[in-house]
Amino acid sequence: MIILVDYNLTGYIVLFQGTLAADGWLDLLSIRFMTLKEAGLATDSNDRVIWQFAQSHQMLLLTANRNAKGKVHWNKLSVKKALLHLCL
Repeated sequence: MIILVDYNLTGYIVLFQGTLAADGWLDLLSIRFMTLKEAGLATDSNDRVIWQFAQSHQMLLLTANRNAKGKVHWNKLSVKKALLHLCL
């Protein structure tokens, strides 16, 4: 399992990996954390581009919803638009 980590959470991943390792989870599960830079994405990439990249590479996306201050949540909007064709 690959987890794409948004730029604003990169520092927390070290702590999270340590917790997973200490509790034995990394022995049970194949988990890899990938930063935007490692994925070839700029930190100022469009939110939808990041979400679509994660989806097309079958990754989980870990984000703090960096651009949602007072706006429509981009991830909810992206999911709704992506699934709209399934509802028609």
